[in-house]
Amino acid sequence: MKYIIQFHSIILILIATLFIATSYASDISFKTNINCITGCSFSNAENWVGGVVPSIDDNAIIDMSTSGFVTTLVLITDALNVNQLTVIQNNDGKTVQVAISNYVNFVNLVINGTATVVVESDQSVQIDNSLSLGAGSIISINSNSAVVVSNSTIAAAKSSITLSINASFQGKGNAILNGQIAANSHGALEFDGNVLVGGQITSYLFLFGFASVVYPGSLNCANIMSLGAGNLTISGASVTAGLVATPASVYVVNGSTLNLIGDTPTSNTVIGTIHVDATSSVYILSDDTYFRNIESYGNITIDSVSAAGLTNGFVAYLKLVLLSSGSVLQPNITLQNTNVGVVVCEAGSNVYLNCVDYCEIGETQQSTFLQIVSSSGGILNFTKSSITLGPGSRISASSKSVIIFNSTYVNTNDIYIDTDSQVLIQDSNIGGRLLVNYSTITVYGQSSVSYIELNASVLNVVQGILTVVADLLAFQGSTINIILQSLVINPTNTPIRVTTGEINVAQSNLVIQSSAKTIAPYTLYYVMATPRNIDVPFTNCTFTGQSSFTDPYFSESLYNGFIYLTFDFQSNSTDSSIERDREKCYQSDLLELFIGVRSYSTSKVVSSAKEAIADLKDGSKLLVGGFGLCGIPENLIKAVQEKGTKNLTVVSNNAGVDDFGLGVLLKSKQIKRMISSYVGENATFESQYLKGELEVELTPQGNLAERVRAGGAGIPAFYTQVGVGTILVEQGGFPIKYAADGKTVEIKSEPRETRVFNGRTYVLEEAIKGDFALVKAWKADTRGNLVFRNTARNFNPPMATAGTITIAEVEEVVEAGELKPDEIHLSGIYVHRVIKGPSYEKRIERLTLDQGQNQVGAKPKNEAALKREKIVRRAALEFQDGMYCNLGIGMPTLASNYIPKGIRIELQSENGLLGMGPFPKPGQQDPDLINAGKETVTTIPGSSIFSSADSFAMIRGGHVDLTILGGMQVSQVGDLANWVIPGQMVKGPGGAMDLTASGSRVVVTMEHNSKDGKPKIMQSCSLPLTGKGCVDRIITELAVFDVDKKNGQLVLIEIDDSVTVDKLKQLTGCPFTISKDLKPLQQVNLD
Repeated sequence: MKYIIQFHSIILILIATLFIATSYASDISFKTNINCITGCSFSNAENWVGGVVPSIDDNAIIDMSTSGFVTTLVLITDALNVNQLTVIQNNDGKTVQVAISNYVNFVNLVINGTATVVVESDQSVQIDNSLSLGAGSIISINSNSAVVVSNSTIAAAKSSITLSINASFQGKGNAILNGQIAANSHGALEFDGNVLVGGQITSYLFLFGFASVVYPGSLNCANIMSLGAGNLTISGASVTAGLVATPASVYVVNGSTLNLIGDTPTSNTVIGTIHVDATSSVYILSDDTYFRNIESYGNITIDSVSAAGLTNGFVAYLKLVLLSSGSVLQPNITLQNTNVGVVVCEAGSNVYLNCVDYCEIGETQQSTFLQIVSSSGGILNFTKSSITLGPGSRISASSKSVIIFNSTYVNTNDIYIDTDSQVLIQDSNIGGRLLVNYSTITVYGQSSVSYIELNASVLNVVQGILTVVADLLAFQGSTINIILQSLVINPTNTPIRVTTGEINVAQSNLVIQSSAKTIAPYTLYYVMATPRNIDVPFTNCTFTGQSSFTDPYFSESLYNGFIYLTFDFQSNSTDSSIERDREKCYQSDLLELFIGVRSYSTSKVVSSAKEAIADLKDGSKLLVGGFGLCGIPENLIKAVQEKGTKNLTVVSNNAGVDDFGLGVLLKSKQIKRMISSYVGENATFESQYLKGELEVELTPQGNLAERVRAGGAGIPAFYTQVGVGTILVEQGGFPIKYAADGKTVEIKSEPRETRVFNGRTYVLEEAIKGDFALVKAWKADTRGNLVFRNTARNFNPPMATAGTITIAEVEEVVEAGELKPDEIHLSGIYVHRVIKGPSYEKRIERLTLDQGQNQVGAKPKNEAALKREKIVRRAALEFQDGMYCNLGIGMPTLASNYIPKGIRIELQSENGLLGMGPFPKPGQQDPDLINAGKETVTTIPGSSIFSSADSFAMIRGGHVDLTILGGMQVSQVGDLANWVIPGQMVKGPGGAMDLTASGSRVVVTMEHNSKDGKPKIMQSCSLPLTGKGCVDRIITELAVFDVDKKNGQLVLIEIDDSVTVDKLKQLTGCPFTISKDLKPLQQVNLD
């Protein structure tokens, strides 16, 4: 690049300068055997070897590195006019100081070692050729004095130049400055040639011809100004200035920072062109800062500035930290002919971002009280952008300006469009009120807007579909133009659709324009739709087309829960012989009977998944039913994938697998954030999370079910014991989003509010609602009543209740009345659309079969399998007759294979099954019947099936007697960690946190040590906790411990005969006591 070539040029020029103006002069040395502690005169001939005072043709050498100097030398230059003065001091404990108290003139000045040259006040030093400072050398320029170097200046590392008040240093040639320069108040540095700064410079004024500040250098000056058209390059270094003024270029590269921190009314930075690479940053705290041409791939931060301007270029990242209060005006940042990648408005900031001529903005983040304004006559372009503006923010178009939204997501409060302006919207999602005055909106493709209000304005919908979430209002003679090539006969493709509000065009006009050459008579054409009310005076509706049918008949019709404005060509006839499909179309007089009814259609069935999700937009929150792959709405998920909707927040218990279920949306990177409980089977999920590509909000499974159920029931929040004492819930701080390095945490979970009830601590969990709920049922009637099958019910009912729009896919649709009222699992009041899935894969995630009575122990077991069998055989002895038990995934579930004879228990599974039977025989497996480990199971006489919300109500309510869980770590006080290894493994807590907080007896089964031999029973857990003080008993292959919660210690009650007590102490990470009734490790006997 150009500025890199410039570095090399400066260095070569400076090196060449060392050989210029070299003369043949005599060397005269200062004597080594005189005492100059109090000062010696330079002009005293007795002080020089040979008794001759150096003159203009001589080189004066003061070399304290020779052994003859044993004391400090102070040399007073009452007169000094030599070819070259060389001052050398390299011996420890010796110092040399040359005090210049009169006008002096050198051709060259060379200072090495720890020598000091002092220019006394009100003096002038002229160096006709070069100045060379060695390491440890010092030049001190006192007040009102000046040093002028006509040619090159070289200052080595650890050298120093200091300037007092009003002192100055001028280098007319090139300079290499690797040492330290410190200029006090009003001190000035001037380098007319090429200057390379590798040291630290502090000065009031820094003037340069061409300057480069390189690592590890820094420049800290009140004023930095170029003398001409010279460039300033900052490479791997730091520059801090009150103002920078140059008509040329400033390059900030290779991890550099430029800080502009002027705090006076006169601080006015003007830079001709500034280039910032991706590794560097610019921080602006200086009012009236203007970059005339900008190319920035790094970060630019504007902090507490009343005005700043960026023109003619590109800014990758612009951070605004600007506060306005009291009499201080709202900060005004001007972008002119500039493209900005990301704008971040820091919390508490209040910014007016003024876009002049032409501007593009790609993304906004954390932006509250940010006003983005297109100035009069300007163009503000949002193309493929993501614009999120918080409270107090808005987008505005001044008169005669243009705003473009192209393939863009916008979430803001309001968008104001002023007189004679234009708004172009194509394939975009505009979340916010669009308020338009005396201007024009043109919509292409498929776009959505939250709310539109037209005042004496024009709305053009051209060859596309406009979805308005709330209201579409047109006042004061506004016009809505619907411009079509072919007229719309399919109601799902209606050009204007309002999903929740009304349409009011009472004071305005509606014009339908079509280039269709043929139009069919008596065919119903669709214009706009709303579930509430259409107020369009038919006398203001006109049609312009090429057909001979010129007078269409406008009416309002009902279909599938929506009121439609329609028209057809029947010569305005009301001939009763014209028959309509009464299920799809009702005349206006019949319509009045249905106003105010929630649903106008007798059927909620739509033709396809694609049609059902047609109004799903980027940035939506989806609630998705299912448990693992059981009961997932696979056809709706596939439709979302094909639609390509992005930036989704998905709430679901699981994340599917890599190539099925929600896993396909993860693979196509359509999901921005997952709110889930257990995700252990999806490698794509884990990879994206650890790479910072996916935001993940993990939540205990029962809390997830209850948060969604509460959302559907209108309960904003609730208190629960689940998660008390854990980083995931109560304490907060668990990583939601990593940076790309997989280590830095960008977003952390927030701590929860707590409250004590009856002496126990509870945390507050907030309800969850969604824009859409996608659920799977077995059967539905046309009114949306649902029946689920077996454990495919799981999360589907609570998800359905909490969706603003709930879409159910089913295997069978029947007419209303065919389902008996008491066999309906979910009322149709929660369901808005129903589709019949064309096909179902119903993939089984973990096909587990009963291979016969000899299955247990049928295959030869390795050492690990024998170890696990020993653990589960001991765990089976925990069962007592009549117990309701919940068994965790893995070894706990295997304990059900060893239930002792004469003992009957009922197994409860979190996914909604009580009375779980054995694994099915081959060929008898049912994909709709699984356990919480996603394994195929059967039922037994007396089994019952229910939703996940009901399942965790049983658990949370203390109705389960015994819980057996696996563990990664258990502490001596009964803390349990079993759900995550930060930065390495992401599975999620599942239902474990709920089970540990249920009040039931908790037994943990696990191997005594990890694979690397480290104890898993510890004084305190190092991994994030699942539950605090929840474990009652620990069972390993070596021992059984009871947790003495009163005394905070473990009690050894059983020990395996393969280990001694002393050896067990070595293998256990905390002390324990030994029961007086210590027994051998017990094993169940099935004989």
